[in-house]
Amino acid sequence: MFCSQVYELNGEIHDQLWVVRAYQEVADKFKRTHPEFMGFRLIFSDYRTKSLALIAHSVRTAIKLREVFPDIIAGFDLVGREDTGYSLYYYKEALMIPVTHGVQLPYFFHAGETDWYGTSIDRNLIDAVILNATRIGHGFALTKHPVVKAYTQNKDIPLEVCPISNQVMKLVSDMRNHPAAALMAYGHPMVISSDDPAVFGAKGLSYDFYEAFMGIGGKRADLRTLKKLVTNSIKYSSVSKTQKDLFMKVWKLKWNQFIDFLARRPRTQATGIMKIWTSEHVFDHPWETVTTAAMQKYPNPMNPSVVGVDVLERHIDPSGKLHSHRLFSTEWGLPSIVKSLIGSARTKTYVQEHSVVDPVEKTMELKSTNISFTNMVSVDERLIYKPHPQDPEKTILTQEAIISVQGVSLSSYLEGLMATTISSNASKGREAMEWVIHKLNAEIEELTASARGSIRTPMAAAAFVEK
Repeated sequence: MFCSQVYELNGEIHDQLWVVRAYQEVADKFKRTHPEFMGFRLIFSDYRTKSLALIAHSVRTAIKLREVFPDIIAGFDLVGREDTGYSLYYYKEALMIPVTHGVQLPYFFHAGETDWYGTSIDRNLIDAVILNATRIGHGFALTKHPVVKAYTQNKDIPLEVCPISNQVMKLVSDMRNHPAAALMAYGHPMVISSDDPAVFGAKGLSYDFYEAFMGIGGKRADLRTLKKLVTNSIKYSSVSKTQKDLFMKVWKLKWNQFIDFLARRPRTQATGIMKIWTSEHVFDHPWETVTTAAMQKYPNPMNPSVVGVDVLERHIDPSGKLHSHRLFSTEWGLPSIVKSLIGSARTKTYVQEHSVVDPVEKTMELKSTNISFTNMVSVDERLIYKPHPQDPEKTILTQEAIISVQGVSLSSYLEGLMATTISSNASKGREAMEWVIHKLNAEIEELTASARGSIRTPMAAAAFVEK
């Protein structure tokens, strides 16, 4: 978060308090429709090209904001190019304000973003640790300062490694030569950061994790490497210990689900090729109506491939969530060439589905996987129904499917063909939902009319008797 003000078109100016409050309101609104969202923190930042007086003012502003928003403002940082800006040492008087006044203001300094040695840029690493930095951004030159390296290792001060940024800024061309590779092998504390994803055209942090895993981690990187990098993100975050424990607990549940998913999937060919299909659709109906229709979707004339549905188990847990386990009998209807490729004329398959309906949070999640032909084909689907965040009278459906074919010829072709089939079936499925909703509404209207008629009949008879 930069210290600039916000200007309205009508000339009104908002200060930093208003900006942080706006962030907070948006986050609270987002969390209401995305309960899995764990929150956010802001690092108040200013440019290292400004005068000492202006940076001193920014430090005081950060202290004030942290007092008002202790759960949002994480600390302070100086950003911008280190080579053309002032050093941390230049701003020492301003940066000593918190400790002089007995106030805690954590520092997250950008320091040592250079491949040179003996410059003011890499010397920022020394000043960063002297100023008791909580984390060090980049620290690309850390390996050239063994004393600072040993100190940060001993004090458990992590580096914020930014793979894509370092590559775009031409500090390194081949990730295998990134200095963080040696630090990772040595067990130095580090977290993965995206630096400026919008500028670099990267959406989110996943791409930086990919580069760190594939390049910096080396050939021996595995799920343990990925797990360590992710848990470091929580361990070295700026939230309280109580929040860290909660975040770690939630993450471990998701991680275990991920590992379980990998363990249950059949092994693919050596290439590990799989097809991922995703889709999103908005229904012009409330969540309650759509989820009711989803549970009564079959049979319908749009999806004749589903020839049977059996409810194997259904229960409500102590928190009020409805859990259902169903078995579907489906006819894939594959072309003859596909039948010959998989070596089977039989295309009837069985699919198991687990669904959870949460009436409090208004979410419905369905996960399904085929239990036939699993030695050749794996299709894992996931559907989530949630109220539209801007319009509660609408419902958003997000769908994804992961398709893998193994042990047969032209596996990539088959995966693409099945993805096309799933896409077509999904479109028919949405039509079926509208058909079921229309049918349910018609039944409700018929029952309402019937009820009104049954009420009117005795009333008419009573009126006749009175006459």
